[in-house]
Amino acid sequence: MRLSLELGLHHLRRGVPANLTLLYLPPNSPELSSAEGIWVYLRQNWLANSVLGSYDAIVEAYCMAWNRFLDQPDVVRSVTSRARMTINA
Repeated sequence: MRLSLELGLHHLRRGVPANLTLLYLPPNSPELSSAEGIWVYLRQNWLANSVLGSYDAIVEAYCMAWNRFLDQPDVVRSVTSRARMTINA
């Protein structure tokens, strides 16, 4: 199994199981990060053009958007897949 990570100090190799390979993404490459695609999708579909009056309203809106996103497995798969990224092992 392979896991891609953005290069950061919080990612340590210590304690990584032998069957897991860590692949660090190059710096300044948001197009390779699945998390970036998720945020773009959430903003385009549920979070854009809204004014939220309080911290609780922000948390509620983001939780609602996240849960709607998770309720659509095909969308999750589509948004988080990176066909452009190939691995030659």
